[in-house]
Amino acid sequence: MNTKAGQSKLLRCARITAALLTGIFLISKAPAQPATAPVESRFLLVFNTASDMKKRLPAERRALNTLLANSMRGELHAGDSIAVWTFGRELRAEHLVQTWVPENAATISSNIFRFVAKQRYSKKTSFDVLLPSLNRVVQNSDRLTVVIFCDGDGEIVGTPYDFDIRQAFQQQQADRKKARQPFIIVLRSQLGRYVGCTIDWPAGLVSLPAFPPLPPPPNEPASAPPSPPPPVVTAPPLIVIGTKARTNLPPPAPAPLLQPATNQPPPRP
Repeated sequence: MNTKAGQSKLLRCARITAALLTGIFLISKAPAQPATAPVESRFLLVFNTASDMKKRLPAERRALNTLLANSMRGELHAGDSIAVWTFGRELRAEHLVQTWVPENAATISSNIFRFVAKQRYSKKTSFDVLLPSLNRVVQNSDRLTVVIFCDGDGEIVGTPYDFDIRQAFQQQQADRKKARQPFIIVLRSQLGRYVGCTIDWPAGLVSLPAFPPLPPPPNEPASAPPSPPPPVVTAPPLIVIGTKARTNLPPPAPAPLLQPATNQPPPRP
């Protein structure tokens, strides 16, 4: 009995070891995922506080609730930040920032609307106080979604979509004023420049222009191939003929100069 139990225990250990080794092998063979740098997405809600917008606050609230209830069509993610500005004849960038938590959508929407409703509503709309600051934010953002609630009054200058926005204001301003509904302008920018715009009113869902695909990361410079080794020069064989071989022989000494002959008699012995 003890022998059978020992053999069974050894078999179980062997199976566990084989399974662990198989798991390690599979992990080592899994393809490495490419590392991509995260792109920061920012959201900015801008509310017009001209005197005529006071009558449009109920419709504005419904539109805001709809936008946040569906997380801006699923493009608001947990942890994203939402900043709030107001503008009339002057810009008030209080930077009320709400961190997005999908489960708290109703509370966040209520906090934003309470902040907007207590602003002072007076005079007329002036986009001149908004666009310079907005363009600076665009230039410093990777991805930015701007939602502007306004009454369609005033002239907007400073975006690539000025003409289309002014045309929509002229065509729909009387109807929106009668229905007490705001215009909702959505501007999107990527890597410091505008990339899309839509103009809606709260009769339906607000549409968001799609972001273009991000440019691929720059290619790393290819390393230069190694230089080939220098060619090997083979000297011809040295052939020696004779019985003695000497190299680097010194040059022969110069022969002594011959003395010129003279007529002197030879010396006496």
